Amino acid sequence: MRDSVAESLVTCVGVCKSFSGQRVLMDVDFDLRPGEVHVLAGENGAGKSTLVKILAGALQHDAGQVRIGGRETRWRSVHEASAGGVAMIHQELSLATSMSVMDNLFLGRERITVLGWLQRGTQRQEAIDALRRVGLDVDPATIVATLPLAARQMVEIAKALMHDARILIMDEPTSALPRPDVERPFALIDQLKSNAAHPAGIIYISHRMEEIYRLADRITVLRDGRRIVTSDARDLPRGDLIHAMVGREVDEPTRPPAMARGAELLRIERITVHGSNGAMVRDASLRLHRGEIMGLAGLQGSGSGALLHVLFGDGRIISGAVFINGAPVRIASPRGAMEHGIALLTDDRKRTGLCQDLSIGGTSRCRRHANTLPAAGGECPAKALRLAEQSTRSEFAAAAPPSRCERSPVGISRKSRWGNGWYANHRSCCCMIRRAASMSARARRSTG
Repeated sequence: MRDSVAESLVTCVGVCKSFSGQRVLMDVDFDLRPGEVHVLAGENGAGKSTLVKILAGALQHDAGQVRIGGRETRWRSVHEASAGGVAMIHQELSLATSMSVMDNLFLGRERITVLGWLQRGTQRQEAIDALRRVGLDVDPATIVATLPLAARQMVEIAKALMHDARILIMDEPTSALPRPDVERPFALIDQLKSNAAHPAGIIYISHRMEEIYRLADRITVLRDGRRIVTSDARDLPRGDLIHAMVGREVDEPTRPPAMARGAELLRIERITVHGSNGAMVRDASLRLHRGEIMGLAGLQGSGSGALLHVLFGDGRIISGAVFINGAPVRIASPRGAMEHGIALLTDDRKRTGLCQDLSIGGTSRCRRHANTLPAAGGECPAKALRLAEQSTRSEFAAAAPPSRCERSPVGISRKSRWGNGWYANHRSCCCMIRRAASMSARARRSTG
């Protein structure tokens, strides 16, 4: 592997970035070489996603230098970065699910004739070639919404690779995939970095230790917006990596002693539900007691997510009964669920987890002042917004800037989503469907 900085695909020197006065990146140095996987590691809110968004043209740095292929660069857009050989695969899929696979692959870069006609035949063949490259055997005319999550992820990767990018950024691409499905992207990564003619450089973000040491040639650790260490993966033991990420020694997690089981909090008796996404659950029963954590296991599509959504009023109970504190209840809407002390942390931060148009403080408090909110589809009244903005920020996002959620770093907005669910109503139970794969070790411990 070549060591000359002049041969680096990417070189960052002293990069800084702030959001509403809150410094998110501080004098960060980073480089990427051809034919390597350089892992960016760090806890939620460390600045990883902010740095790669700068490299991909989604954000612009405030200070410092970014050089692509040895030339100082300041991308003005994602489209410009893509034309410059940079492709990014986001941790949250950006596909238009109501459109076909082919239309997603060519969205914004359609093949057209000089007269403005779409070249559907050309697009179809190029789509087949792109899908074959990532090992996905689906008809390009397939509607994305009908594909399983693992196939959608491979479509996202195929879309990023269609312009033969030399710099590929992968921001937690496997966080939502079942373990058996992660080897396909790994094999593709090995293929891209070992291309003899044009070896790609890959920036990879992950919280999974097994992924980091399976893929990484080098590792850079960010903590609180600063670069802590850059090292060859073989020279950075797991314990040292964790210490660099959190700034202190961390004991291996152990199961806490069992607590005495309290009174029954939630009981479901033989319910059959129809989720808003069409998923069905039949004849399900369970009991949840105070002080107890209950896990719902199952493959994708098994209905565990649909069950939790229905308990939060997002769906329809066809038969059976739900009891809270021993009393039968009828939950017809999310507001009704919140009145019974139920909070839901969804698996889709952007669409259903946060109010994207509000600040992080505002979205964390809107649920707390839900009694002032209108019915679904209405606008938040001034009273709710004022109460939300004047309240102190959620303890889960104490360092969050007061910018809109859609513009906030991923780690900060994820913490705000925790605050959003917690402050909704912490009297009873919290139904969670987000897997811990994309959560750092300290974040997982703090949820207990």
